Amino acid sequence: MNEEFIIRSAGKKVVLPFFLIAAFFLLVFTIGLFVCSDEFSGHYFQPHLLALVHVLLLGFCTMIIFGALYQLLPVISEKPLFSKKLTIWSCIFLCWGTSLLGYAFWIFDSGAIMQIGGSTILIAVVLHIINVLFSLKGSKSTIAIECIATAHIWLLLTVIAGVLLAFNFQFAFLPQNQLHYLALHAHLGLVGWMLLLIIGVGSKLIPMFMLSGKDHSKIIRFSYYIINAALVSFFADVMFTHSYARAWLYVILICTGLGAFVLMLIRVRKSSLRKKEDEPMKQTFIAILFLLLPAMLAVTLSSPVNIFDDNQLLTLARVYGVALIPGFLVMLILAQTFKTLPFILWLDLKHKRLIQPKFMPRDLYNARMVKVMLWMWNTGIVMLIAGNCINILWMNYVATGILNLAALLYLGNILFMLMNNRILTRK
Repeated sequence: MNEEFIIRSAGKKVVLPFFLIAAFFLLVFTIGLFVCSDEFSGHYFQPHLLALVHVLLLGFCTMIIFGALYQLLPVISEKPLFSKKLTIWSCIFLCWGTSLLGYAFWIFDSGAIMQIGGSTILIAVVLHIINVLFSLKGSKSTIAIECIATAHIWLLLTVIAGVLLAFNFQFAFLPQNQLHYLALHAHLGLVGWMLLLIIGVGSKLIPMFMLSGKDHSKIIRFSYYIINAALVSFFADVMFTHSYARAWLYVILICTGLGAFVLMLIRVRKSSLRKKEDEPMKQTFIAILFLLLPAMLAVTLSSPVNIFDDNQLLTLARVYGVALIPGFLVMLILAQTFKTLPFILWLDLKHKRLIQPKFMPRDLYNARMVKVMLWMWNTGIVMLIAGNCINILWMNYVATGILNLAALLYLGNILFMLMNNRILTRK
Protein backbone atom coordinates (compact mmCIF):
# COMPACT_ATOMS: atom_id res chain seq x y z
CA MET A 1 0.00 0.00 0.00
CA ASN A 2 1.70 3.21 -1.12
CA GLU A 3 1.65 6.58 0.63
CA GLU A 4 -0.14 8.34 -2.24
CA PHE A 5 -3.18 6.07 -1.71
CA ILE A 6 -3.21 6.83 2.01
CA ILE A 7 -3.02 10.60 1.42
CA ARG A 8 -5.85 10.47 -1.15
CA SER A 9 -8.21 8.38 0.97
CA ALA A 10 -10.94 10.11 2.98
CA GLY A 11 -9.91 8.62 6.33
CA LYS A 12 -11.85 6.90 9.08
CA LYS A 13 -13.08 10.10 10.79
CA VAL A 14 -14.98 11.00 7.62
CA VAL A 15 -16.31 7.51 6.88
CA LEU A 16 -17.06 5.95 10.30
CA PRO A 17 -20.12 8.09 11.13
CA PHE A 18 -21.90 6.74 8.04
CA PHE A 19 -21.37 3.12 9.10
CA LEU A 20 -22.40 3.71 12.72
CA ILE A 21 -25.54 5.69 11.84
CA ALA A 22 -26.48 3.10 9.22
CA ALA A 23 -26.18 0.31 11.79
CA PHE A 24 -28.62 2.12 14.10
CA PHE A 25 -31.05 2.67 11.22
CA LEU A 26 -30.89 -1.04 10.42
CA LEU A 27 -31.84 -1.81 14.02
CA VAL A 28 -34.73 0.70 13.82
CA PHE A 29 -35.90 -1.05 10.65
CA THR A 30 -35.90 -4.53 12.20
CA ILE A 31 -37.66 -3.32 15.36
CA GLY A 32 -40.31 -1.64 13.24
CA LEU A 33 -40.63 -4.78 11.12
CA PHE A 34 -41.30 -6.85 14.25
CA VAL A 35 -43.89 -4.36 15.52
CA CYS A 36 -45.91 -4.43 12.29
CA SER A 37 -45.45 -8.14 11.43
CA ASP A 38 -49.23 -8.55 11.37
CA GLU A 39 -49.54 -6.00 8.56
CA PHE A 40 -47.73 -8.08 5.92
CA SER A 41 -50.92 -9.71 4.70
CA GLY A 42 -52.33 -6.37 3.51
CA HIS A 43 -51.41 -4.02 0.68
CA TYR A 44 -47.79 -2.89 0.46
CA PHE A 45 -48.89 0.79 0.12
CA GLN A 46 -49.54 1.46 3.80
CA PRO A 47 -47.91 3.93 6.22
CA HIS A 48 -45.82 1.61 8.40
CA LEU A 49 -44.36 -0.38 5.50
CA LEU A 50 -43.60 2.79 3.54
CA ALA A 51 -41.81 4.19 6.60
CA LEU A 52 -39.72 1.04 7.03
CA VAL A 53 -38.78 0.81 3.35
CA HIS A 54 -37.54 4.42 3.33
CA VAL A 55 -35.64 3.96 6.60
CA LEU A 56 -33.90 0.89 5.17
CA LEU A 57 -33.13 2.27 1.72
CA LEU A 58 -32.09 5.75 2.85
CA GLY A 59 -30.90 5.31 6.42
CA PHE A 60 -29.05 2.04 5.92
CA CYS A 61 -28.35 1.30 2.24
CA THR A 62 -27.73 4.84 0.97
CA MET A 63 -25.94 5.89 4.17
CA ILE A 64 -23.49 2.97 3.83
CA ILE A 65 -23.03 3.64 0.11
CA PHE A 66 -22.25 7.32 0.72
CA GLY A 67 -19.68 6.43 3.37
CA ALA A 68 -18.03 3.70 1.29
CA LEU A 69 -17.90 5.96 -1.78
CA TYR A 70 -16.06 8.68 0.14
CA GLN A 71 -13.32 6.12 0.78
CA LEU A 72 -13.42 4.62 -2.72
CA LEU A 73 -13.61 7.75 -4.88
CA PRO A 74 -10.07 9.00 -4.17
CA VAL A 75 -8.78 5.55 -5.13
CA ILE A 76 -10.52 5.24 -8.50
CA SER A 77 -10.12 8.93 -9.43
CA GLU A 78 -6.51 9.09 -8.17
CA LYS A 79 -7.35 12.46 -6.62
CA PRO A 80 -8.15 13.63 -3.07
CA LEU A 81 -11.77 13.87 -2.01
CA PHE A 82 -13.11 17.27 -3.10
CA SER A 83 -14.54 18.38 0.27
CA LYS A 84 -14.67 16.73 3.67
CA LYS A 85 -17.06 19.45 4.90
CA LEU A 86 -19.60 18.48 2.23
CA THR A 87 -19.18 14.87 3.38
CA ILE A 88 -20.10 15.78 6.96
CA TRP A 89 -23.08 17.90 5.91
CA SER A 90 -24.40 15.22 3.55
CA CYS A 91 -24.31 12.77 6.48
CA ILE A 92 -26.16 15.18 8.80
CA PHE A 93 -28.85 16.08 6.25
CA LEU A 94 -29.36 12.45 5.18
CA CYS A 95 -29.72 11.35 8.81
CA TRP A 96 -32.22 14.06 9.72
CA GLY A 97 -34.14 13.80 6.46
CA THR A 98 -34.52 10.04 6.79
CA SER A 99 -35.63 10.36 10.42
CA LEU A 100 -38.27 12.97 9.55
CA LEU A 101 -39.51 11.12 6.49
CA GLY A 102 -39.68 7.79 8.33
CA TYR A 103 -41.61 9.39 11.21
CA ALA A 104 -43.97 11.19 8.80
CA PHE A 105 -44.79 7.95 7.00
CA TRP A 106 -45.19 6.03 10.27
CA ILE A 107 -47.84 8.42 11.59
CA PHE A 108 -48.85 9.25 8.01
CA ASP A 109 -48.57 13.00 8.33
CA SER A 110 -48.58 14.09 4.68
CA GLY A 111 -47.97 17.73 5.55
CA ALA A 112 -44.95 19.73 6.66
CA ILE A 113 -42.97 16.93 8.35
CA MET A 114 -42.98 14.75 5.22
CA GLN A 115 -42.21 17.69 2.95
CA ILE A 116 -39.34 18.94 5.14
CA GLY A 117 -37.98 15.39 5.42
CA GLY A 118 -38.02 14.85 1.66
CA SER A 119 -36.48 18.28 0.99
CA THR A 120 -33.73 17.64 3.55
CA ILE A 121 -32.86 14.36 1.85
CA LEU A 122 -32.72 16.21 -1.49
CA ILE A 123 -30.23 18.68 0.02
CA ALA A 124 -28.10 15.76 1.28
CA VAL A 125 -28.12 14.16 -2.17
CA VAL A 126 -27.23 17.41 -3.95
CA LEU A 127 -24.29 18.00 -1.57
CA HIS A 128 -23.15 14.42 -2.07
CA ILE A 129 -23.39 14.64 -5.87
CA ILE A 130 -21.42 17.90 -5.92
CA ASN A 131 -18.70 16.19 -3.89
CA VAL A 132 -18.72 13.13 -6.15
CA LEU A 133 -18.64 15.04 -9.43
CA PHE A 134 -15.81 17.36 -8.36
CA SER A 135 -13.88 14.40 -6.94
CA LEU A 136 -14.18 12.60 -10.29
CA LYS A 137 -13.55 15.71 -12.41
CA GLY A 138 -10.50 15.31 -14.63
CA SER A 139 -9.96 11.65 -13.73
CA LYS A 140 -9.45 9.01 -16.38
CA SER A 141 -12.77 7.63 -17.57
CA THR A 142 -13.40 3.97 -16.81
CA ILE A 143 -16.56 1.89 -16.89
CA ALA A 144 -16.61 1.86 -13.07
CA ILE A 145 -16.55 5.69 -12.98
CA GLU A 146 -19.25 5.86 -15.68
CA CYS A 147 -21.48 3.52 -13.66
CA ILE A 148 -20.97 5.54 -10.47
CA ALA A 149 -21.60 8.91 -12.17
CA THR A 150 -24.72 7.68 -14.00
CA ALA A 151 -26.08 6.03 -10.84
CA HIS A 152 -25.98 9.44 -9.17
CA ILE A 153 -28.08 10.94 -11.96
CA TRP A 154 -30.70 8.27 -11.28
CA LEU A 155 -30.41 8.95 -7.55
CA LEU A 156 -31.16 12.63 -8.13
CA LEU A 157 -34.16 11.80 -10.32
CA THR A 158 -35.40 9.31 -7.71
CA VAL A 159 -35.22 11.83 -4.88
CA ILE A 160 -36.78 14.62 -6.95
CA ALA A 161 -39.63 12.24 -7.82
CA GLY A 162 -39.97 11.34 -4.15
CA VAL A 163 -40.14 15.00 -3.08
CA LEU A 164 -42.78 15.70 -5.73
CA LEU A 165 -44.83 12.75 -4.46
CA ALA A 166 -44.49 14.04 -0.89
CA PHE A 167 -45.92 17.43 -1.88
CA ASN A 168 -48.51 15.77 -4.12
CA PHE A 169 -50.10 14.14 -1.06
CA GLN A 170 -51.28 17.59 0.05
CA PHE A 171 -51.56 19.58 -3.18
CA ALA A 172 -52.46 16.85 -5.76
CA PHE A 173 -50.85 18.55 -8.79
CA LEU A 174 -49.67 15.39 -10.61
CA PRO A 175 -51.93 14.11 -13.42
CA GLN A 176 -52.10 10.56 -12.04
CA ASN A 177 -52.52 9.17 -8.50
CA GLN A 178 -49.68 8.30 -6.10
CA LEU A 179 -49.74 4.56 -6.85
CA HIS A 180 -49.21 5.23 -10.56
CA TYR A 181 -45.85 6.90 -9.91
CA LEU A 182 -44.80 4.65 -7.02
CA ALA A 183 -43.40 1.84 -9.20
CA LEU A 184 -41.49 4.39 -11.30
CA HIS A 185 -40.05 6.13 -8.23
CA ALA A 186 -39.10 2.81 -6.62
CA HIS A 187 -37.40 1.27 -9.63
CA LEU A 188 -35.47 4.37 -10.61
CA GLY A 189 -33.95 4.09 -7.13
CA LEU A 190 -33.57 0.33 -6.90
CA VAL A 191 -32.24 -0.26 -10.41
CA GLY A 192 -30.82 3.10 -11.47
CA TRP A 193 -29.21 4.03 -8.16
CA MET A 194 -28.60 0.82 -6.20
CA LEU A 195 -28.04 -1.89 -8.82
CA LEU A 196 -26.11 0.29 -11.27
CA LEU A 197 -23.84 1.46 -8.46
CA ILE A 198 -23.34 -2.13 -7.28
CA ILE A 199 -22.32 -3.12 -10.81
CA GLY A 200 -19.84 -0.24 -11.08
CA VAL A 201 -18.28 -0.61 -7.64
CA GLY A 202 -18.46 -4.42 -7.79
CA SER A 203 -16.58 -4.48 -11.09
CA LYS A 204 -13.75 -2.67 -9.30
CA LEU A 205 -13.74 -4.21 -5.82
CA ILE A 206 -14.72 -7.86 -6.27
CA PRO A 207 -11.86 -8.71 -8.70
CA MET A 208 -9.50 -6.91 -6.28
CA PHE A 209 -10.77 -8.87 -3.27
CA MET A 210 -10.63 -12.14 -5.22
CA LEU A 211 -7.14 -11.39 -6.65
CA SER A 212 -8.35 -11.68 -10.23
CA GLY A 213 -6.37 -9.61 -12.70
CA LYS A 214 -8.43 -10.19 -15.86
CA ASP A 215 -10.11 -7.29 -17.65
CA HIS A 216 -13.93 -7.56 -17.64
CA SER A 217 -14.71 -4.04 -18.85
CA LYS A 218 -16.48 -5.20 -22.06
CA ILE A 219 -19.00 -7.28 -20.11
CA ILE A 220 -19.64 -4.45 -17.64
CA ARG A 221 -19.99 -1.94 -20.46
CA PHE A 222 -22.65 -4.14 -22.09
CA SER A 223 -24.46 -4.38 -18.76
CA TYR A 224 -24.21 -0.60 -18.29
CA TYR A 225 -25.68 0.31 -21.67
CA ILE A 226 -28.52 -2.20 -21.70
CA ILE A 227 -29.68 -1.34 -18.16
CA ASN A 228 -29.59 2.39 -18.84
CA ALA A 229 -31.40 1.95 -22.17
CA ALA A 230 -34.13 0.01 -20.33
CA LEU A 231 -34.40 2.64 -17.58
CA VAL A 232 -34.58 5.60 -19.97
CA SER A 233 -37.24 3.81 -22.05
CA PHE A 234 -39.18 2.83 -18.93
CA PHE A 235 -39.09 6.39 -17.58
CA ALA A 236 -40.17 7.94 -20.89
CA ASP A 237 -42.90 5.35 -21.43
CA VAL A 238 -44.50 5.84 -18.02
CA MET A 239 -44.22 9.64 -18.09
CA PHE A 240 -45.57 10.16 -21.61
CA THR A 241 -48.01 7.27 -22.09
CA HIS A 242 -48.94 6.78 -18.39
CA SER A 243 -48.81 3.04 -19.01
CA TYR A 244 -46.91 0.06 -17.63
CA ALA A 245 -48.02 -2.21 -20.49
CA ARG A 246 -44.46 -2.65 -21.78
CA ALA A 247 -42.86 -3.07 -18.34
CA TRP A 248 -42.14 -6.74 -19.11
CA LEU A 249 -39.81 -5.68 -21.95
CA TYR A 250 -37.79 -3.35 -19.73
CA VAL A 251 -37.61 -6.00 -17.00
CA ILE A 252 -36.16 -8.52 -19.49
CA LEU A 253 -33.57 -5.98 -20.67
CA ILE A 254 -32.55 -5.17 -17.07
CA CYS A 255 -32.31 -8.88 -16.22
CA THR A 256 -30.10 -9.34 -19.30
CA GLY A 257 -27.79 -6.61 -18.03
CA LEU A 258 -27.70 -8.18 -14.57
CA GLY A 259 -26.99 -11.54 -16.19
CA ALA A 260 -23.91 -10.03 -17.83
CA PHE A 261 -22.73 -8.77 -14.43
CA VAL A 262 -23.26 -12.22 -12.90
CA LEU A 263 -21.27 -13.73 -15.80
CA MET A 264 -18.41 -11.40 -14.91
CA LEU A 265 -18.56 -12.58 -11.29
CA ILE A 266 -18.44 -16.21 -12.37
CA ARG A 267 -15.35 -15.51 -14.46
CA VAL A 268 -13.74 -13.59 -11.60
CA ARG A 269 -14.33 -16.52 -9.26
CA LYS A 270 -12.85 -19.00 -11.74
CA SER A 271 -9.73 -16.88 -12.33
CA SER A 272 -9.28 -15.98 -8.66
CA LEU A 273 -5.89 -16.63 -7.10
CA ARG A 274 -7.58 -16.69 -3.68
CA LYS A 275 -9.25 -20.10 -3.60
CA LYS A 276 -10.38 -19.92 0.03
CA GLU A 277 -13.09 -17.30 0.48
CA ASP A 278 -13.74 -15.54 3.78
CA GLU A 279 -17.24 -15.17 5.19
CA PRO A 280 -17.94 -11.72 3.67
CA MET A 281 -17.06 -12.97 0.17
CA LYS A 282 -19.15 -16.11 0.63
CA GLN A 283 -22.08 -13.91 1.64
CA THR A 284 -21.48 -11.67 -1.39
CA PHE A 285 -21.94 -14.59 -3.75
CA ILE A 286 -24.96 -15.84 -1.75
CA ALA A 287 -26.54 -12.40 -2.18
CA ILE A 288 -25.88 -12.46 -5.93
CA LEU A 289 -27.44 -15.92 -6.13
CA PHE A 290 -30.41 -14.69 -4.09
CA LEU A 291 -30.96 -12.01 -6.75
CA LEU A 292 -32.42 -14.72 -8.99
CA LEU A 293 -35.60 -14.78 -6.89
CA PRO A 294 -36.59 -11.08 -7.26
CA ALA A 295 -35.51 -11.21 -10.93
CA MET A 296 -37.90 -14.11 -11.62
CA LEU A 297 -40.66 -12.40 -9.64
CA ALA A 298 -40.15 -9.15 -11.56
CA VAL A 299 -40.62 -11.01 -14.85
CA THR A 300 -43.71 -12.75 -13.48
CA LEU A 301 -45.32 -9.58 -12.10
CA SER A 302 -44.70 -7.58 -15.29
CA SER A 303 -45.81 -10.35 -17.66
CA PRO A 304 -48.72 -9.42 -19.98
CA VAL A 305 -50.08 -12.93 -19.40
CA ASN A 306 -51.78 -12.86 -15.98
CA ILE A 307 -52.51 -16.23 -14.37
CA PHE A 308 -52.87 -14.94 -10.78
CA ASP A 309 -55.76 -13.31 -8.94
CA ASP A 310 -55.43 -9.99 -7.11
CA ASN A 311 -54.55 -11.53 -3.72
CA GLN A 312 -51.87 -13.72 -5.26
CA LEU A 313 -50.39 -10.73 -7.11
CA LEU A 314 -50.22 -8.78 -3.84
CA THR A 315 -48.43 -11.70 -2.18
CA LEU A 316 -45.93 -11.93 -5.06
CA ALA A 317 -45.37 -8.15 -4.89
CA ARG A 318 -44.62 -8.34 -1.14
CA VAL A 319 -42.27 -11.30 -1.63
CA TYR A 320 -40.56 -9.41 -4.47
CA GLY A 321 -39.97 -6.43 -2.18
CA VAL A 322 -38.63 -8.57 0.68
CA ALA A 323 -36.38 -10.62 -1.61
CA LEU A 324 -34.92 -7.56 -3.36
CA ILE A 325 -34.49 -5.00 -0.55
CA PRO A 326 -33.83 -6.66 2.86
CA GLY A 327 -32.90 -9.77 0.90
CA PHE A 328 -30.40 -9.13 -1.89
CA LEU A 329 -29.44 -5.50 -1.17
CA VAL A 330 -28.96 -5.81 2.59
CA MET A 331 -27.31 -9.24 2.31
CA LEU A 332 -24.74 -7.72 -0.03
CA ILE A 333 -24.15 -4.60 2.07
CA LEU A 334 -23.79 -6.60 5.29
CA ALA A 335 -21.13 -8.70 3.60
CA GLN A 336 -19.22 -5.82 2.05
CA THR A 337 -19.21 -3.89 5.34
CA PHE A 338 -16.71 -6.44 6.61
CA LYS A 339 -14.54 -6.04 3.53
CA THR A 340 -14.49 -2.23 3.48
CA LEU A 341 -14.67 -1.06 7.12
CA PRO A 342 -11.82 -3.29 8.43
CA PHE A 343 -9.69 -2.09 5.54
CA ILE A 344 -10.44 1.57 6.34
CA LEU A 345 -9.52 1.08 10.02
CA TRP A 346 -6.40 -0.95 9.18
CA LEU A 347 -5.30 1.65 6.62
CA ASP A 348 -5.55 4.41 9.21
CA LEU A 349 -3.54 2.41 11.75
CA LYS A 350 -0.91 1.53 9.18
CA HIS A 351 -0.53 5.12 8.08
CA LYS A 352 -0.05 6.24 11.72
CA ARG A 353 2.32 3.29 12.35
CA LEU A 354 0.15 2.14 15.26
CA ILE A 355 -0.20 -1.50 14.22
CA GLN A 356 2.28 -4.33 13.92
CA PRO A 357 3.06 -5.55 10.36
CA LYS A 358 1.67 -9.03 11.12
CA PHE A 359 -1.88 -7.69 11.58
CA MET A 360 -4.19 -7.55 8.55
CA PRO A 361 -7.72 -6.07 8.07
CA ARG A 362 -9.34 -9.45 8.84
CA ASP A 363 -7.75 -9.37 12.32
CA LEU A 364 -9.94 -6.41 13.26
CA TYR A 365 -13.17 -8.42 13.34
CA ASN A 366 -14.27 -11.76 14.72
CA ALA A 367 -15.02 -14.06 11.77
CA ARG A 368 -17.29 -16.33 13.84
CA MET A 369 -19.41 -13.40 15.03
CA VAL A 370 -19.75 -12.18 11.45
CA LYS A 371 -20.67 -15.66 10.22
CA VAL A 372 -23.42 -16.03 12.85
CA MET A 373 -24.79 -12.58 12.03
CA LEU A 374 -24.85 -13.21 8.29
CA TRP A 375 -26.57 -16.59 8.58
CA MET A 376 -29.10 -15.23 11.05
CA TRP A 377 -30.01 -12.51 8.55
CA ASN A 378 -30.29 -15.06 5.73
CA THR A 379 -32.45 -17.33 7.86
CA GLY A 380 -34.73 -14.47 8.90
CA ILE A 381 -35.24 -13.37 5.29
CA VAL A 382 -36.07 -16.89 4.09
CA MET A 383 -38.55 -17.34 6.96
CA LEU A 384 -40.11 -13.93 6.26
CA ILE A 385 -40.62 -14.85 2.61
CA ALA A 386 -42.12 -18.21 3.62
CA GLY A 387 -44.41 -16.52 6.16
CA ASN A 388 -45.66 -14.13 3.48
CA CYS A 389 -46.25 -16.94 0.98
CA ILE A 390 -48.27 -19.17 3.29
CA ASN A 391 -49.65 -16.32 5.44
CA ILE A 392 -48.65 -17.68 8.86
CA LEU A 393 -48.43 -14.84 11.38
CA TRP A 394 -46.22 -16.56 13.97
CA MET A 395 -43.62 -17.27 11.28
CA ASN A 396 -43.44 -13.54 10.50
CA TYR A 397 -42.86 -12.78 14.19
CA VAL A 398 -40.13 -15.42 14.48
CA ALA A 399 -38.48 -14.20 11.25
CA THR A 400 -38.48 -10.54 12.31
CA GLY A 401 -37.23 -11.54 15.76
CA ILE A 402 -34.25 -13.27 14.14
CA LEU A 403 -33.63 -10.20 11.97
CA ASN A 404 -33.57 -8.06 15.13
CA LEU A 405 -30.89 -10.29 16.63
CA ALA A 406 -28.90 -10.11 13.39
CA ALA A 407 -29.14 -6.29 13.37
CA LEU A 408 -27.93 -6.19 17.00
CA LEU A 409 -25.01 -8.44 16.08
CA TYR A 410 -24.21 -6.21 13.11
CA LEU A 411 -24.04 -3.16 15.36
CA GLY A 412 -22.10 -5.19 17.91
CA ASN A 413 -19.60 -6.31 15.27
CA ILE A 414 -18.97 -2.73 14.19
CA LEU A 415 -18.43 -1.62 17.79
CA PHE A 416 -16.19 -4.67 18.31
CA MET A 417 -14.03 -3.58 15.37
CA LEU A 418 -13.68 -0.11 16.85
CA MET A 419 -12.69 -1.56 20.24
CA ASN A 420 -10.31 -4.04 18.64
CA ASN A 421 -8.87 -1.18 16.64
CA ARG A 422 -7.80 0.45 19.94
CA ILE A 423 -6.65 -2.82 21.54
CA LEU A 424 -4.33 -3.67 18.65
CA THR A 425 -2.67 -0.25 18.85
CA ARG A 426 -1.61 -1.00 22.43
CA LYS A 427 0.02 -4.33 21.60
